[in-house]
Amino acid sequence: MTGRRGAVAAALLGGALALRVAPAVAAPAAGDGAARFVLILGVNRSVDADLPVLRYADDDAVQYADLFRALGSDTQLLTRLDPDTRRLAPDAVAVAREPRRAELARAVAALASDVAAARARHQRTMLYFVYAGHGNLDGKTAYLALEDARLDSSDIEHEIIDKVHADESHLIIDACYSYFLMRGTGGRRRTVPDFLDTRGLARRTDVGLLVSTTAANESHEWAGFQAGIFSHEVRSGLYGAADLDGDGRISYVEIAAFVARANEAIPNERFRPRIYQRPPLAGSQLIDLRGASGRRLRLDATAQENHYLFEDTLGRRLADFHNAKGHQLLMLMPGGGRDLYLRRVGVADEV
Repeated sequence: MTGRRGAVAAALLGGALALRVAPAVAAPAAGDGAARFVLILGVNRSVDADLPVLRYADDDAVQYADLFRALGSDTQLLTRLDPDTRRLAPDAVAVAREPRRAELARAVAALASDVAAARARHQRTMLYFVYAGHGNLDGKTAYLALEDARLDSSDIEHEIIDKVHADESHLIIDACYSYFLMRGTGGRRRTVPDFLDTRGLARRTDVGLLVSTTAANESHEWAGFQAGIFSHEVRSGLYGAADLDGDGRISYVEIAAFVARANEAIPNERFRPRIYQRPPLAGSQLIDLRGASGRRLRLDATAQENHYLFEDTLGRRLADFHNAKGHQLLMLMPGGGRDLYLRRVGVADEV
């Protein structure tokens, strides 16, 4: 494990029974009818030269892109793929652009044009801004890092949210110090401007926030996932594992509860992710899976209660989930075009 993200204990590996995923249940045609647009940034190397280079922010960005493509979303991907990620995700090589200020401006302009076209068709529009990488503090200002620039609250609000001009925006942030974009140390409100300053994003009723880091000021990545732990947990939940009431929609409360439950076993509170969630005023929903274009896997109420994971043919661990006894679970299958395997964790491999 390395730090965005640092030294965290999350012992989820074990023996596993590998099962080829059976034909999926088709996704229902219904949904909320909204047009979704996604801006994903994965930044391993910060503009701040003194910060360590991360290993898996690019992998997180690619896997978030797979998730949102499975949801049928228009996606812009900004990340610099390292050699391992280029080998594991060759499809991303053609579409990924560098996480730099000029490329961000171009991506925002493209999304703004697409959102305007959708609004002209009288569709409700949603923007998802997803960030995995470095965050930092500079005196009174908290910010996220590009390779060549900093993004503070004002930049995100005015250069991204306002310019895209979607009806509703959702921010998912996995970065060092990101919790302190909302709160001071010890859980006290900061008196200096930050991401939730009343003059900034906090006053926006059209913006929802899902943010995590630890009391140690770092969020965490782990080689077992080849991803950030918080990002991996969020994606697992959004694929359907967090749908506690089975209505095909993931609320902010459901995803926060799912991530919190996933980290209960971490004994040291310093390394247990803190989660801040706040939905937009219009509703509590983060994702609607009912109209997803991807394939589905159904675990009915009679399935053996266990810890499962999706893994592709290259050994990438794409999602973890548990099924509860007597509770049906419908999982959207990760995209990317490769065959998938369902592995049951904690069971000795069988031939």
